[in-house]
Order: sequence, then C-alpha cells, then structure tokens
Amino acid sequence: MKSKLEQRATFIERATSAFCCPICEQDCDFEPPLTLKCRNGHAFDMAKPGYLFLLTHGAKAKYDKALFEARKRLIETGFFDQMTARIISFIQEIDREKLQIVDAGSGEGSHLAHIVQMIPKDVLAFGFDIAKEGVKQAARDYADIIFAVADLANMPLKKIRNRCYYQYFISCELRRICADFKG
Repeated sequence: MKSKLEQRATFIERATSAFCCPICEQDCDFEPPLTLKCRNGHAFDMAKPGYLFLLTHGAKAKYDKALFEARKRLIETGFFDQMTARIISFIQEIDREKLQIVDAGSGEGSHLAHIVQMIPKDVLAFGFDIAKEGVKQAARDYADIIFAVADLANMPLKKIRNRCYYQYFISCELRRICADFKG
C-alpha cells in the first residue's frame, strides 16, 4: 500500500503537464520519487507534507499557523457562503470537459476544497500561496488538490484557456494575472 506522500506524488505526476518552470517557463516532467524538473534542469522537490515549493526567491510571509486555523474556523461558519456560491455558479456555467481551477492565495485550502466538492465536474484544482504555513496545512487536509508555495505574480502554470482563477483574501491584481494566461 502506498504512503500518503506516495499517493500525493502520483497525483502531482498526473498533473505535471499543467506546470511550467517558475524560473525559465520551460515544460516540466515529474521525476520519481518527489521531483518536478524542467527541461533546463531546474528542480523542485515535493515537501514531506505533500506540497510543492516553487518560489524562486525568498519570501517572508507574515502569516502563521494560528492565523490559518482562525481563517478556517471563520470559513466553516458560513461567512463566505454567498461568495462561494457565486464562484461555483460561474464555474458550472463553463462548458469545458477538462477544467482547471486555481485559487490564487489559497491559504489553508478550505475555500478551494469546498468549491471542488460542490462542483459536479471533474476538475484539476491548484492552490497557490506564498505563505508556507497555509500551504502546509492545506496539503495535510486536502489530498485531492495540488498545493504549492508560489509567487502569485509568477504562477508556475502553462498558459491555457480552460482554467478558472479566483481569489478571496489577497490584494494583488488578479485581472492582471488572468490576462497573462489568456495566451
């Protein structure tokens, strides 16, 4: 029987074609047991909790485990249910066979997990955040979503049309990010 980490590695390996290198933007391949590697040799290992670390520079996030636990409790109260319902409604209107969803600033992953659970379509979901603590918690709690510590202004995904982006809590300009992916 595969360990939780091996199961996560298999899941990420199946999604490798969606990634590009955050350094040179080349296609990536998955090298067992736990490495995402581009054709120019830049390599990114999967951390033990099951997330990818795809930052190309140091980043000091001011968010800690307590903040993400509080955020998850707030989400569980239903405070964001109306907004989540609107996002789900929008996603359900997209007529695509294979759909990818990206939560830009996913934190501890509960929003994205709820959306994935509510959509009757088969989706490939990615959660990106610069805060390692949040991504670590997300990877621990939600095995059917790919989480990565990454720069939201330089998300390590190939530019394709069948991808839906959203954000809840971050202040960067998501319209600018989405425009980058219309190519």
